[in-house]
Amino acid sequence: MPSIGMVELRNPMAPDHNKDWVQLYKTLEQNSASDPNAYRQQAAELLDKKDAPRSKLMLERHIHANPDDVDALILLAKTCLQLEGGLEEALVVARKSCNLATTPQLRQAAIQVLAVALGRKARSPTLTGSSKASCRQEAIQALQPEASTSQSSPAAAAAAHYNLSVLHAEAGDASKAADHAKAAMQASAGGASPELHTLSLVLLALLLSARGEVQAALSVLSASHQRSHGSSSSSLPTTSPQCEVLVARVRAQLLHTQGDVAAAMAVLAKVKKQVSAQAGAGEQEAKVWQELAQAFAAQGALADAFFCSDQSQQLLPWAASTHYVLGCVLEAAGRVEEATNAYNTALALDSCHAPSLLRLGTIHRRSGGVSQAAVARDLLTEALRYDPSHAEGWYQLGLACKAMHHRADAEQHLHTAVLLAASSPALPYSSLPLLLA
Repeated sequence: MPSIGMVELRNPMAPDHNKDWVQLYKTLEQNSASDPNAYRQQAAELLDKKDAPRSKLMLERHIHANPDDVDALILLAKTCLQLEGGLEEALVVARKSCNLATTPQLRQAAIQVLAVALGRKARSPTLTGSSKASCRQEAIQALQPEASTSQSSPAAAAAAHYNLSVLHAEAGDASKAADHAKAAMQASAGGASPELHTLSLVLLALLLSARGEVQAALSVLSASHQRSHGSSSSSLPTTSPQCEVLVARVRAQLLHTQGDVAAAMAVLAKVKKQVSAQAGAGEQEAKVWQELAQAFAAQGALADAFFCSDQSQQLLPWAASTHYVLGCVLEAAGRVEEATNAYNTALALDSCHAPSLLRLGTIHRRSGGVSQAAVARDLLTEALRYDPSHAEGWYQLGLACKAMHHRADAEQHLHTAVLLAASSPALPYSSLPLLLA
């Protein structure tokens, strides 16, 4: 739009979005005191429409006048979880709602939100390992009674068991993760939450893949596909695009592990077609394009890889993962300097992007020489601080230490890489979302 200095010349025919906020303010004045239930319902509808900022404005005004409205506090915590940078506020509000809840139902809902917020905080790459473990443990302790009480509804019990299964998996307790995943499936067996049932199956598949039972994991995923799509191949999926893409990514990775690259790419191509036809699924479609770009690059089909990377960039131009994938394709094409620039762009967008740090470290290590190995060691150490379960990262760090003649460190890091490679799931457990009932 043309402008003069800092003054924007508005198009008189363009929609005035400020009118929406004026109307919302009038609604705030009229409805908060007269009908709190209708007011909360309107805020919830805004949240369902992904309009978290306006939902938050409504709820904050209402809570200012009604500070003990636990339903509104719970909804505000959910709203904060949808806002970028809202995690800490969500934790504060969720804790307050837990303290004020006076009925089992309200306390159950408040604890679910608190546990999800704690679980998401535990995934923050900047937290220390002990802080992550502390957040997970608090979430597990809060959820455990809700999963076992007879007062929980089937949906709430299923969500509690599912979230516990993910938290235990991330904490490294595969046995408890499997037990809770099975309990979540039993609680959701009536079909009330097909997405939760499918995600529980995906978690079981990941647990099996971490034990090297690839064929068993694929069989579990086949059950999840039948569950989400029904017996008829023409039936529409009953799970979200995020869930569909997650299932496809895990299946493709397992097929790739078996050496069936063509089948893996066919799975990705199929789910890409499905999600591209669904409104609002651009982010999920971009993820599939990124997977396809890396698969084509690994096979040397560089023209196809660049095409897929371009498609991803059109959908998510400001995502670190987009530029990381471009870097992978450029690196496969032998254009190392351009690949380095792409990885640096990814890090400019997200300074904690471990995959980009890992690739940069690998590039420096391969350059040869002790000075380059030292740079590689620093980059790889930082990458592993954000993602300590990455087997390839430990392997590259071991090689960098070996080039620096640090034999003891090299042996230790390479040993860690071997152990992780033997027990890593097809995708990180953190790929699974934590769900609110």
